[in-house]
Amino acid sequence: MTSICNVYRYHPYINEYMELVESRKIRSCKEQKQLMKLVRETLDDPNVYLDVQAIEDSVNVPAPYFPFELFTW
Repeated sequence: MTSICNVYRYHPYINEYMELVESRKIRSCKEQKQLMKLVRETLDDPNVYLDVQAIEDSVNVPAPYFPFELFTW
């Protein structure tokens, strides 16, 4: 039996969006594509802290109040 494990460098929501932009699976302007390099450099800085709970809350807290799912971005 083989198990597949997703390894996220940042947060799953961030990784997914960056992957979609870079692979051109979603429409994005050239500035968004260029921005991915800056975002990676910024997030790779050891002094940058990602508040995982705040990220999760930004999706989960409003969810019960809206009958639709948010877009990836």
